[in-house]
Amino acid sequence: MSGRRMNVVDNPWAINAVCALLVTIHAVTTGLGKVPNVWKDFLDADRGLQASIYLGLLGGAAIVAGFAGVVVVFGLSATSIRFRQLRISGGKSLAANWASTSSSGLSATGLSLLASILVPTALLFIAPWLFELAILFIVHSSVRLIWLLRSIIEVVRIDDIAIMREFNKKSLAELPWHE
Repeated sequence: MSGRRMNVVDNPWAINAVCALLVTIHAVTTGLGKVPNVWKDFLDADRGLQASIYLGLLGGAAIVAGFAGVVVVFGLSATSIRFRQLRISGGKSLAANWASTSSSGLSATGLSLLASILVPTALLFIAPWLFELAILFIVHSSVRLIWLLRSIIEVVRIDDIAIMREFNKKSLAELPWHE
């Protein structure tokens, strides 16, 4: 190992891997009786209710993934010099973050769907762990998405300031409504 510490901002996939590891540890330690089963009462509840909750999360996850796609498309399609600088300087880190916001949301959608499919089967006991992981993926994706969105808003603000400075330098005769 090179002695460099991993930067979680630049490695969103590592956060997802840690989330999966935490849920796996939680599931195994619960299965071994080392920690109380927080899902027991939920698993004993009506199966229709369980499926509804899983599908409800699926809807939320789909919204997060869709919004992430909008943010990414906006960031990729903007043509100002500052956006070009952002994309160039962001490089692989920015690409990983943009891809992560969509893929984490889509992964949560798939996990929620799979959990709902498992409800009527003998594998029902797996569904809450998929649900738990989906929640962590949505939270991670949402936090990263808001962080990216704030960065994009700042670039737009700086662009707007520069445009207004140029506009304010024009004489009255140069303004578009002066004829």
